[in-house]
This record gives sequence, C-alpha cells and structure tokens, in this order.
Amino acid sequence: PVRALEYAIMGAEAKGYSKDELAPWVFRLAQAETLYGVGEFDRAERSYQAVLDADNVLSPDAAFRIGEVYQARKLWERAAITYVRAIKRYPKEASRFPTMLFNLAECYFQLDRDVDAKKIFAEFVERFPLEQATWGARLRLAELEQMGLSAPVSAQHQRVERLYEDVVNSHPYSPGAFIAQIRMAQCHRATQNDTKYDFFVNFFKARDLKKAESEIPEKQEERLEEY
Repeated sequence: PVRALEYAIMGAEAKGYSKDELAPWVFRLAQAETLYGVGEFDRAERSYQAVLDADNVLSPDAAFRIGEVYQARKLWERAAITYVRAIKRYPKEASRFPTMLFNLAECYFQLDRDVDAKKIFAEFVERFPLEQATWGARLRLAELEQMGLSAPVSAQHQRVERLYEDVVNSHPYSPGAFIAQIRMAQCHRATQNDTKYDFFVNFFKARDLKKAESEIPEKQEERLEEY
C-alpha cells in the first residue's frame, strides 16, 4: 500500500535516530500497513502495538492506526477508547491525523452516544472543512438532528432540511449529496399535508439510487427507520 511506502520515507528522513535504530521499526510499521490492507487485522494490531511500545518517532502513527484496526472489526467501544488514549498521549501529533477525529465521532455514533458524536463531528467540520470525509460529518450531524426530533413540528423539520441542504450545497459531487436528498424526503413525509414529499417521491423515481450508496457504515439506515 502507498501508506506503507510513505512510512518508509518518513523513517528515512527522521531526525535524531540512526538508521540502525529506526530501520526495524520502519519495516514493522510498513508491515502493519500491509497486513491491515489485506484484512489481517490481528497481525496488523500486533505490529502496530510493537511500534507503539518502541516509543520512537513512529509511535504516534501506530497509536492512531490501531484504532482503525478495531474499527474495521466493528469493535466500536475499543476503537473509541484507543483513539481517546492516542489523542491524550500525542496531542501535538493528533492534527496530522484528521480522519482519526471523524472515526472517533463515528464510533460514538455506532455506540448510540449521540451527544458525544454530535460534538466531535462538529469539531471535525470546524477544524478540517476541506477534508474528504467532511461530507460524512455534515451528513451525520443532519441525521443526528433528525433522529432527535420528538414531534412532527414543521419548524423543526425545516431546520433538519437546512442541514441536509448544506450537505448538498457544500459537497454536490459526493455520495452525501444523494443521501441528503433522500433524507429531505423523509423530513417532509413526517409533516402532514406537505406537498414537497410528493415532489421528492417523483424526483427519485427517475434516478438511479445505487449512486446514493453510503461509504460510511449503514447503521444510520436502521436508526432512521426507527425514527
């Protein structure tokens, strides 16, 4: 994987370490990346942990990547704990891993810790507005707001609709734009005598909804169906 090569370059350029000191850990980190890429998560975790325990210039990378191993196995609570520990241990290096913040928020979302998820997703959008995953964070914020509705009050649904519109307008070519349009239809379905719902129904009949498949975990489908 490309990231494995990036780590090799990083190790070669690291200051304060001789080649003999750092070389084994560069290869160990590259090994972990390769194992992760082919789905060998148990072995990848052990390799990342070895680099982390070495306590060298590559350890922060391993600390944040271990959380992704747990997340790939859908061990949401363990992943969240790992991300939080990594942030506390390496606060200065955390800004180099913006997707880690998104992943932490996603773990909270999967654990139904909606307040924490909303807080971290909002922080991610504010700190990293140009990241590729930002559309996912905006979409999650809109979904969390929608799931928090307690009654079919028009003003509340309009507020949720504006959040979905923000996804469409800010990320028009992302999968989130298609998903947000579908969610807007749900907002209007919940409001009595709302003619916009019929508009959305007809709008989507003419479109290939396979394009709206989400790249982020699908638990939001179950929770919105409950809503």
